[in-house]
Amino acid sequence: MSIDKKDILVVDQTIREGMQHRGLMFTYEERMKIIDFQNQLNVDISAAAYPPAHETERDILYKIHKQCIENAYRLKPAGHCRALLDDVKFLIESGIRQFHLHSGISKDLIGKFGEKKIFSNLIDAIEYIRKNSKTPVIEVSLLDVGKTDRPLLKKLASYLINDLEVDILTLPDTSGIMQPMNYYDVVSDICNLNAHGKTQISVHCHNDLGMAVSNTIMGVLAGASVIEVSAFGIGERNGIGDLFIVGKVLNQEGFRSKLDIWNVALFNAYYTYVNELYLNKIGEPILTFNTPFFGASAVSHVAGTHGIGEYGINGRKEETKYYFNVLTGKNNLKKFSKLNGFDIEDDIARASVKEIKDFSAKMQRCLHEDEVITIIRKNMQMKNL
Repeated sequence: MSIDKKDILVVDQTIREGMQHRGLMFTYEERMKIIDFQNQLNVDISAAAYPPAHETERDILYKIHKQCIENAYRLKPAGHCRALLDDVKFLIESGIRQFHLHSGISKDLIGKFGEKKIFSNLIDAIEYIRKNSKTPVIEVSLLDVGKTDRPLLKKLASYLINDLEVDILTLPDTSGIMQPMNYYDVVSDICNLNAHGKTQISVHCHNDLGMAVSNTIMGVLAGASVIEVSAFGIGERNGIGDLFIVGKVLNQEGFRSKLDIWNVALFNAYYTYVNELYLNKIGEPILTFNTPFFGASAVSHVAGTHGIGEYGINGRKEETKYYFNVLTGKNNLKKFSKLNGFDIEDDIARASVKEIKDFSAKMQRCLHEDEVITIIRKNMQMKNL
């Protein structure tokens, strides 16, 4: 399979999806702090507010847009709304240039409103934006591809791409029911309709079956060039794809984006801040021992067979934690020794490993680090006698 390793546009949905996650709400100040992290990390677009929902959302989006201009941020804030004329008017009042519209096209909604009405609503909303906003960027999200008849999806997608020429067409697995190859086929089908190439295809995958990261990546492999993800993958129900993990995998696969994926320290600060908000508002942390990459388990080593990567244990070498039991290996012990200020030769490592394994088997537990250091030092002293 030949894949065009194209540039990827990154949309961070932490604010919008976070507002739908287990009762989270973000103040203007908290949103600007999040946006500041996003801008430093070279995120392209931030889903910042939903103006039709309430006057406070309209006020916040206006202030965010104004603040981003004053700060000369590269990042662009986006407003969300339904593909309805009354809704888009609220977005235009905020002064933003990024318009993210969504339209339901499931069987139930088609049955309730009719296909013709959904088409006309989209046309009216898009034409109004173009008439009343300078250089708008219009994204339309079709909810949701996992529950929509394929012929109808292709018909509407083709119209949005080839007739209305929207800037971004998003294919969300809103219900989180799709598996990677199935989602790949859907995205590939729609990408093949994009003959002129003016419309970017975006992927937005929910995590109800734990497939959000995989589906997002498969969507890019199928031809999408925009990803919608969030910090920790927070979002409605079980969340969406994780910003860092998706960005890291795509980078390793040769796709290009402006996202500063190698700035692990800044990503860690961003995720730590979101975790603090989560803890304060929900009462429990979202950053746990088993959180991918940032959790403590990612830097925990026992046997040593998994080694240290080219830039540390997932880029966090300084946080490495060693555990020693009957599975302990020589190389792992030598790395542990070096981190504690002394190098040991192979014969000392072998003797120490045997003693560690015997002691662990006898005690039926892992050894503490000070116990291991004592064993190593004892073997070093015995050699020097």
